[in-house]
Amino acid sequence: MPHKLLPVVSDHLLHMPDWEANEHSSVAVGSQRWYSWLGEEQNTSFSFRNDLGTFTVRRERKRHGWYWYIYRKSGGKLRKAYLGKAEELTLERLSLGATTLVAQRERSDDQDDGLRSAGEQAILEHTDPPSESQQSEPALTIIPLAQPESIIRYTLPAPLTPLVGRKPEVATVCQLLRQAQVRLLVLTGPGGIGKTRVALQVATDLQQDFPAGVCFVSLAEVRDPALITPTIAHALGLRETTRTSLVDQLKAVLRSQSLLLLLDNFEQVVKAAPLLPDLLAACPHLKVLVSSRARLHVRGEHEWEVPSLALPDPKQLPDSGVLSQCDAVALFLQCAWALQPDFQVTALSTRIIAEICVRLEGIPLAIELAAARIKQLSPQELLARLEQRLPVLTSGPQDAPARQQTLRNTLTWSYSLLNSWEQRLLRQLSVFVGGSTLQAAEAICATLGNGVDAGQVSVFDGMASLIDKSLLYQAQREEEEPRFGMLEMTREYGQEMLARCEEVEEARQAHALYYLALAERAAHTWEGPQHTLWVGRLERDHDNLRAAMQWSLEQEMGEHRLEKAFRFGAALRSFWQVRGYFREGRIFLERVLAQSEGGEISLRAQALNDAVLLAVSQGDHTWGGKRGARRIWSATKRWEMAPPLHTPFTCWDGWLC
Repeated sequence: MPHKLLPVVSDHLLHMPDWEANEHSSVAVGSQRWYSWLGEEQNTSFSFRNDLGTFTVRRERKRHGWYWYIYRKSGGKLRKAYLGKAEELTLERLSLGATTLVAQRERSDDQDDGLRSAGEQAILEHTDPPSESQQSEPALTIIPLAQPESIIRYTLPAPLTPLVGRKPEVATVCQLLRQAQVRLLVLTGPGGIGKTRVALQVATDLQQDFPAGVCFVSLAEVRDPALITPTIAHALGLRETTRTSLVDQLKAVLRSQSLLLLLDNFEQVVKAAPLLPDLLAACPHLKVLVSSRARLHVRGEHEWEVPSLALPDPKQLPDSGVLSQCDAVALFLQCAWALQPDFQVTALSTRIIAEICVRLEGIPLAIELAAARIKQLSPQELLARLEQRLPVLTSGPQDAPARQQTLRNTLTWSYSLLNSWEQRLLRQLSVFVGGSTLQAAEAICATLGNGVDAGQVSVFDGMASLIDKSLLYQAQREEEEPRFGMLEMTREYGQEMLARCEEVEEARQAHALYYLALAERAAHTWEGPQHTLWVGRLERDHDNLRAAMQWSLEQEMGEHRLEKAFRFGAALRSFWQVRGYFREGRIFLERVLAQSEGGEISLRAQALNDAVLLAVSQGDHTWGGKRGARRIWSATKRWEMAPPLHTPFTCWDGWLC
């Protein structure tokens, strides 16, 4: 009599043998038809095939009902593992049972030095007394069995405080992970931005989407990329084997599991990133969510940058009731009340707290550290001290990782992950105020030297690397040249490092000379067709121009120590007039004049002339006419020594025309 062919489960489908095939010959495992088929009395066995081999699955009657078991003959022994009742028979359960039998064979050869998952361990430790017929079969080795509830259940860390805001962000990330094409999603952002909290909330919300659950793997204390695979295996409840590579064992365990793997703090082991697409290629139902300060640069990677908390508009602050609902302000208040339950919130204090949050750029860690000072400082005192952020934000929880206990530690952690050239580049770029163009960065870094052999690394490549590591960002408006900037707290840290390396003066000088040349180029094209273009460019670099002008006023050496300050005044006078920066221009020119007493007459006369023109443009005719004329007379001693004026200069009843 020919051997009866069994139905086969393979590639997530139950395939009927040819003699039983019809239009419904394939059934999806886990579907309603699958469980109906299992419940039919005549269906007592089937084959299960995966990369580990072929197994036989049988339904058997025990004391309390019918149960399914998985069998495989190896090494002259028939090995057996418990699967559960029909309603508990999932693809993940079948795969785990198969892995259990294969690992049991290896352990019998390797004295239990094999890989064993927590679920498998439970299977092996459960005892179910064999029947009399089983006891009489010498070739049959009984494997200790496990109850269905013994299958491993991964748990997520439970946050100690509620998540403030972030609903749109969490919803967006969940939506991305639900897309079939997104299997590796990396949440990036600077330290303290809240990547871990967002990732944990996403994982919590998606637990029901993954039948095998969500496995959280903390990499915060891992420094060696070679330890990533063992760390993941340990989180999954696995142990290494000397007979099979750990990566292969991971693939075997995860191949049929619909699991979300959450890898937290990946930035310091980014060299291990190629493991992830390798696992994903072998495990079609696996998805990986990563939090990292740096991109991974591997195949299949999707990046999503975690933004700062929502901030109010500092120029149009709403009333206190609306302000307190703003995410950043709400986080500050939550932290403040945790430390000082009787902290009083008034309309004034709420507005000050909003200003604090704006100054801290909506970075959750910075806001939490600032709120920790509320017992020692009033909101107004705290705001005043935040002119320098790093010395103030130093009161993180003792049980937090060291890198999160102070803002400086957070930035030091990111800085330590850079190579020496990237560190030097970050220091040099911190000299810019309000960002810069690529051209400006390349020019200044070329002046300062990049510290490596020519052509080895370009400034562009270095800046791209800093962007990938969340230490620099690119901002581009329509029809404008891209600009690159950094968070103010990152810039402050970069300047600290610049001072520590004794590079401040060199960097500030290179910066000032570049922007002086830029201003003079603009002045030479002022009357031409590119006038509007240059006005816009100077406006975008207004903060850099101010910093360069300040440097020009601080020079103390040499006979022509204020020459560059005079040149800034001459080059920018038209810009100040067109953009309405009359007061700014006059203050700068008056400071130049005050510091150049006894200096070169022609330069002082030109500066006075420009100051008078700005005063008249501003409508200050009293200063422009009477005082301006007297100052020019005092400076030049003789009228014939004054340079030609840009506009007719006539004293008429004390007015300048």
